[in-house]
Amino acid sequence: MWVTLKGKHLTVNIDLERYISTPYPFFLIFMIDEHLLLGACWEGEFEGANADVYGFFESLLTACYYFLQPEHPHVQEITKYDQGEATPGRVQN
Repeated sequence: MWVTLKGKHLTVNIDLERYISTPYPFFLIFMIDEHLLLGACWEGEFEGANADVYGFFESLLTACYYFLQPEHPHVQEITKYDQGEATPGRVQN
């Protein structure tokens, strides 16, 4: 049995019948505006990828937190990157 959570842009399908006793027990299909982000297309059908449903939603909430508070010091620390690494044409030794 598939459970579907659908919003304006986000669709999450969870296959409750194929539970596997592992850290990633359920098969998920995650789409934004018909773009598949988690899962696979197999023989013309969407197939779920093993995922932890709780961890999946926790990650979504964390991402929302980061997007909504880009100036927060904690968010800046996590999302910082080395400007030199992003410079075009830079040669690595």
